[in-house]
Amino acid sequence: MNMSLGMRRFRVAAYFLVIFVLAFTVAPSGAAGGSNQNCTAHCDCQQGEFCYYGTCIRDPKMPVYCCSKPGCMPGKWCFDPTGSKGTCGENPNYVCETACDCGPAHACMEIPGGGKTCVKDADDPWDIDGGSIFGVEVPPGEPTYCCSDPLCHAGRAAYDSSSLEFACFDPSAAVVRDYCGGTPCYFAGDCDPGESCVDTRHATTASLGTSCSHEGGFCTSNAVAESIYGWSPAEMLPVCGIGCFSGQPCEVGWRPGGKYGVQRVVGICGSCGNNICEKWESPVTCPADCNCGDGVCSGTELLGGSCQADCGACGDGICTSPETPKICPSDCPVTLGDGSCSSVEVGSGFLTDCGCQDSSSYWDYPAMCGDGVCQNGGDIPENHFNCDQDCMENTPPVISYVLVPATPDGNNGWYRSDVTLTWIVTESESPDSLVKTDCVDQSITADQDETTYSCSATSEGGGSAGAVEVRIKRDATSPVTSVTEVSDGDEYLLGAVPTAGCLTTDGLSGVFAEATPSVTGGTSLGVGTFTATCSGAEDHAGNQANDMLATYSVVFDFTGFFQPVGNPNVMNKVKAGNAMPVKFSLAGDQGLGIFPFGLPTSTPMACKSWEPSGTAEETVSPRGSNLSYEDDQYVYVWKTNKAWAGTCRQLQVKLVDGETYTANFLFMK
Repeated sequence: MNMSLGMRRFRVAAYFLVIFVLAFTVAPSGAAGGSNQNCTAHCDCQQGEFCYYGTCIRDPKMPVYCCSKPGCMPGKWCFDPTGSKGTCGENPNYVCETACDCGPAHACMEIPGGGKTCVKDADDPWDIDGGSIFGVEVPPGEPTYCCSDPLCHAGRAAYDSSSLEFACFDPSAAVVRDYCGGTPCYFAGDCDPGESCVDTRHATTASLGTSCSHEGGFCTSNAVAESIYGWSPAEMLPVCGIGCFSGQPCEVGWRPGGKYGVQRVVGICGSCGNNICEKWESPVTCPADCNCGDGVCSGTELLGGSCQADCGACGDGICTSPETPKICPSDCPVTLGDGSCSSVEVGSGFLTDCGCQDSSSYWDYPAMCGDGVCQNGGDIPENHFNCDQDCMENTPPVISYVLVPATPDGNNGWYRSDVTLTWIVTESESPDSLVKTDCVDQSITADQDETTYSCSATSEGGGSAGAVEVRIKRDATSPVTSVTEVSDGDEYLLGAVPTAGCLTTDGLSGVFAEATPSVTGGTSLGVGTFTATCSGAEDHAGNQANDMLATYSVVFDFTGFFQPVGNPNVMNKVKAGNAMPVKFSLAGDQGLGIFPFGLPTSTPMACKSWEPSGTAEETVSPRGSNLSYEDDQYVYVWKTNKAWAGTCRQLQVKLVDGETYTANFLFMK
């Protein structure tokens, strides 16, 4: 009784020792730097940092964003101040250069009326709902992931399952690729000390596994795993046999099963010598427990086939690992839920054990040629060339195409340059039987609305390849803009001038931005020469219209001259030397600055022919007052010269609107 109680106490103490060691191990090991300011939530920290045990730190492999703070990378996971997880939204003020400046399922593209920013791909299959706020479609082939981002592997797996075209941007070579960089992790042994292997696609703990294990996760610090993904210290396990403490839980790897097709395998460190050959032990790592003939099929014996006595032989009537219903149905009858995916289960549709196409009783083995199943999974996928026993010649022709330019050089999917389309159809297994339909290369040099071009192909061995379609629309013609309401060369009276407007039309892609009018010129009194300009018009393809101009003049509503001056074609007789009041109206008080330069002028003229006979001279005002306004009339008093007796002169009254009004005088003694 006392011994049993003591053993329980020892086990409890050992458990808390393990937790203490784990907690010490996952303290900010694997995380680097940070402001180290105090915090209670992730949003208390600077953008890119996270809150770990009351202190703000930063992980160089994984910035952590606060949704409500500037700089939240569109498409990335983020936290709000309450601690709920969300996604950084699109932001027209966020500037990017490549897809590596954006989160998953976002492309770095030009938006209408702005620069380059992160645009959501509405067709992305990775749980992205809704379209972009910019109303812009991401064209096929545009990179929506960063090849060096660990999340790229999860995105690629989602695209592969949706038959959509995947593309990522490689920052090291500045090229677009269709495969991700880096090495995804599958268990803690792929990571550095102080790091854990995180399921990237589902953002869950490693205990839930990844999707069919081919997708993988990525290595992140234990601090991030605990603070961001919610792992408990007990889940952050070292690799079995690699420096872990005796009795401590450790990670062996993954095996088929669980929520996403695989599940985590956990062992105990330091168990060598317990007379049990554990699955992670072998005759090399633990000869005391693992020997051929001990009745246990170890990992080394299993992979190397060196111990038939322990690992069994098909036909001996005993279902011994690694035998499964798939590779040895005589020894292993089909049993639903035994973790082994047999051809019977695949054929019947009962996929209880077939979470992964190449599942087996333990780990993920390479495909096994000769088992009657053409397996796409494993380290070496089977095909007609490397295993014609399992794989019939059934690969359909492959259809691809090359577009030049590769992506539309206009806005909203429109091309503004010439486009060439070249179809590429290959059939590697039976090329002589290849039949192509509608696979006509195109050279598009004229504007056209969206036009669909297709290509399909069949072959004897591979059957039919579904039609591949390409949609091309071209608009290289600028919109047409005209000035409305005012006409070039027309003259308008002050107070009756129409408001200049603009009219924009486009015959193909349609008007995206109407031309806007602007008016320049004239004087402060609102008269003179004006220019109306219509500019800024653009169609949906990005073609910009030329500016259109209309030049017109605005003049005073002149009436006069009033008595005692008569006009026009009247010879006014005046006594030389008298002061002559010159009266006229401009339809209201327009101020006293109506003369452009100085006073009116007078010019000698022939009394009979009325032809000018001298040089214009500035007039003189008798009281030094040039101009006055009274009784709705302008009055200018002209002081004549006694010496003009017996001569004729013409008075010129020029206004700031550019108009000149004249009156003729015969001076008497």
